[in-house]
Amino acid sequence: TFSTSFGPIGVDTAFLGGIADLGVFFDPDSPGASPVTVTISFSEPVENLSFIISDIDSGINRIERVTATSDNGDPTLTAVAAGSTTFTIAGNQATATSGSSNNNSDGSVRADFSGSVQTVTITIEDVSGASNPRAWGIGLFGDLSFSTDSDQDDDSIDNSLDLDSDNDGI
Repeated sequence: TFSTSFGPIGVDTAFLGGIADLGVFFDPDSPGASPVTVTISFSEPVENLSFIISDIDSGINRIERVTATSDNGDPTLTAVAAGSTTFTIAGNQATATSGSSNNNSDGSVRADFSGSVQTVTITIEDVSGASNPRAWGIGLFGDLSFSTDSDQDDDSIDNSLDLDSDNDGI
């Protein structure tokens, strides 16, 4: 279990989009001090990685921006709720535009990664420029799904049974 001075870091369903996700809560003291970086590394590359980032919104003295990247390029971000006006999407960034997502899917994006991915980095920041942005939180990795490459060297032998699964001759 992890905790911060603001609150716990853990599975949340009460505040951040109404789905089970990793709730990250923090309270930046000044502008430019808010970037929080969360990195997830898989022990082996995964395919078809997809997850939801929830509660991207704005409020008093804060405007949230989320940036998603991987070791194999940026994901495609799409709004979970059709017609959501809580944020805009530009490439691999979602930036709050107005209002609160009020524990619903209005502030949620789905991140879909193509190709093989082993490391994903999510950067969360306040871009309001306020001198003391308010405490806030965001939900990460909701509805997480992926598959593993069961035949890494394409020799029709499952990696678990293949004596040379990477086909390097060793």
